[in-house]
Amino acid sequence: MTPIRESDLEETVRFLQIGPEQQEIVSGYLYILKVKHPSHFEHSMRVGQYSNKLAPLFGLEQKPAWYGGNLHDIGKISIPREVLNKKELNDQDRRIIRRHPWIGYLLLQDVLPFTAEIALRHHIFQPNGYPVRLPKPRFDERKTELITDYARVVSIADFYDALTTRKDNADNRYDKSKGPLKILTEHFNKHAKPIERAFQEGIFQV
Repeated sequence: MTPIRESDLEETVRFLQIGPEQQEIVSGYLYILKVKHPSHFEHSMRVGQYSNKLAPLFGLEQKPAWYGGNLHDIGKISIPREVLNKKELNDQDRRIIRRHPWIGYLLLQDVLPFTAEIALRHHIFQPNGYPVRLPKPRFDERKTELITDYARVVSIADFYDALTTRKDNADNRYDKSKGPLKILTEHFNKHAKPIERAFQEGIFQV
């Protein structure tokens, strides 16, 4: 996995025309995550970049995907460090970690409400997805559908990065001998074509 360079992030921010105030907001949240758990910070940076590049393949704008990808795990700033550091998780640990989409939503809802909804939904697409119950929509039906679309893009980026970088028990659920392309297209079978394009265009690596 090629590490993300600071120059890559600066180039993305310029390309997406993210203003100084918004940069400060995103950086402020991510700095707390970096202090709490550097590997989750690095994961969030990668997911932000992947989501930014994936969005056009799904007919979506890049900027909301970039925000959602960078801040999808921001709720983990409230998860105990000892739980985040574990290589093997018990049922109680999983219950604690499953709180992070709600925590992220609460942290972001008054500052970046659209991004808050993406963060809340990024785990709903997996088997036994969570959270099971979502709050009453804050946006109209069309925007709520878009939020779900962006959350799916972030979920794919998140899944790919975890699959290719994590060493704990979470990524042992899948037969890695199939390779990331096969696993991703099986998992997100209704969206196989844009995922295949992501590999063809070098966004993801086989």
